[in-house]
Amino acid sequence: MIATTITLGGCKSQDNANVEAVTEKPASSNALMAKSNNKHAIESFDKITIDNYREAFLDGMAKQTERIKAIIDNPAAPTFANTIVALEKSGEELERAEGTFYPLSSSNSTQEIRDLSKEMSPMFSKHGDAIYMNPDLFKRVKTVYDDMDSTQLTHEQMKVVEKIYKQFERNGANLSDADKARLSELNQDFRPAASVLQQPPA
Repeated sequence: MIATTITLGGCKSQDNANVEAVTEKPASSNALMAKSNNKHAIESFDKITIDNYREAFLDGMAKQTERIKAIIDNPAAPTFANTIVALEKSGEELERAEGTFYPLSSSNSTQEIRDLSKEMSPMFSKHGDAIYMNPDLFKRVKTVYDDMDSTQLTHEQMKVVEKIYKQFERNGANLSDADKARLSELNQDFRPAASVLQQPPA
């Protein structure tokens, strides 16, 4: 997941424009494709099939990719609202799907779940690398980070900016192109192995 759960205060509704800049699709019968009315906005496990998880993962990554492009293409100067908030909210559907799948994967795994985890792991790795190693996106994040002392951000907002900037650094944003390519290869090799090791025995 690109984003962590952080409270972002002081953001007006128009600041969410990048989150809404996604082509709407017809309503889906997949229970994971919309926020549930259940507690914690997570659908009941018994209403979700393994194909529902796969569809939600792929759809969530596609929507986040589209929103990231909208952030990068925004002609306005980078700000906390149009870059940091938009980035944090860009993966809400993917986070919802992962937040339903991985607790189940950890507590009540089946062979189907283990197979899907192994299938999706390299895709998640590639998706994350495409975000964190994107030089145009990092340039916007770095601008907000470099300028935050001269802006009217709250202490909480500054902590959010710093956290996200460091996430980009830890995930290779400042590496050379050659080193980014090598790190991506290592991530591809590591994620599938890690997903298998984290699964409880059948």
